[in-house]
Amino acid sequence: METEQDLFAEKLNTKHPANKPGKDTRIELAAHRLAAEFTDEEELPARLRKNSVKNPKVDAATNRKPKPDSEREVQFRKSVALWAELMEQLLAKIDSLQAWRYINLVPVVESKAQRPADCKDFLEFMDYFILRRDKEKCSPEEVGGLAILSTALERAIEASIEHRESRNP
Repeated sequence: METEQDLFAEKLNTKHPANKPGKDTRIELAAHRLAAEFTDEEELPARLRKNSVKNPKVDAATNRKPKPDSEREVQFRKSVALWAELMEQLLAKIDSLQAWRYINLVPVVESKAQRPADCKDFLEFMDYFILRRDKEKCSPEEVGGLAILSTALERAIEASIEHRESRNP
């Protein structure tokens, strides 16, 4: 397991594409997915709402074209940027494969695990979360994003355990 110095040293994982020039589209796509998944339906831009009209050129309620700089759109773009920043930090500090499991909400659940606290991925994520939270430079937005991810990981692990137990009573 990494020490606090390993996690917070200023050196970056130079093998990771997020630390090289140019944006990683995988990070951008994941940031959009997480922002959409963890934003309330009524706060999403019209183009992303489940109950929106199929033709994104016209808003059904107002019969107008949506504005690209609407307040919801601007807030959503900020949310995407925060998620991207959180992911880049996560990818820079821990193993890339493990970080992507967290980002994609697909933790490894051992066959003996009976609860999230028995899952190595969950425990390691919580260790990372606690160390980042207690670090002075960690923003409140990052703490909030990590809290949301921890809850989502916990639910994913619980669902995996329930699914496994329902298949093997």
